[in-house]
Amino acid sequence: MEIFAHRGWSHIYLENSMDAFLAAAHLGVSIELDVHQSKDGELVVFHDENLKRMTGVDALIKDLTYDELTQYPLQKAGKLKTKEQTIPRLKDVLLALQKVGFSKTLNIELKTDVYTYEGLEKNLAQLLEELSLDFSLVISSFSYASLCRMHEVMPEFDYAMLVSDENSLEKGLTSDWIKALHLPYKEHPCPKTDKAIRYWTVDVPDQVVDCKKRGASAVFTNDVQNTLWIDTHYEASRGGSD
Repeated sequence: MEIFAHRGWSHIYLENSMDAFLAAAHLGVSIELDVHQSKDGELVVFHDENLKRMTGVDALIKDLTYDELTQYPLQKAGKLKTKEQTIPRLKDVLLALQKVGFSKTLNIELKTDVYTYEGLEKNLAQLLEELSLDFSLVISSFSYASLCRMHEVMPEFDYAMLVSDENSLEKGLTSDWIKALHLPYKEHPCPKTDKAIRYWTVDVPDQVVDCKKRGASAVFTNDVQNTLWIDTHYEASRGGSD
């Protein structure tokens, strides 16, 4: 079962920070990150539309230039920092992963379900064409319209529907170019489908084991090291591995 470090190794490091991504790469797992677009068109890695939870500043990403965003350090009690961390550009994260020889899968989540960020998909396509990355990519979003726009310009990538309701589930199941469903972990079986099933966010040991029993393709986890341990020992107890 594939393991994705949710926003990097976010159980230990500041979520969506360069520290979190490089630590996850060192552990040899796949990585998930979130992308917004700044006022001046830079693709930036951050989860929320508003900076407040992670910086203390009540401001929207879409209203600030990238230079303005870098004025607000990421901060959260109990998280490790090797140095002061600010919101990274997607380009810088991609180049850093390439530099350290990252060879797993990177899931880029387009955070376009609240604000559409005009031109985001085109800008992402141009960036990916420019960099010619050596690792695999999955593009996901809660916004079906955003996935359609991205697929139109770069049909060669793997696309995944983030499922939040019956409508998004139906779109994910019936669109043949969507290859995976990203589902919130719940205590009931997943839909019958040949598409890859990946669950989020799975940190509880019993849930990790349950996902494996269901035949999940992958899980998204904050507690990467513990989930790796559970995954390995579950397979060892069965006398095999995925």
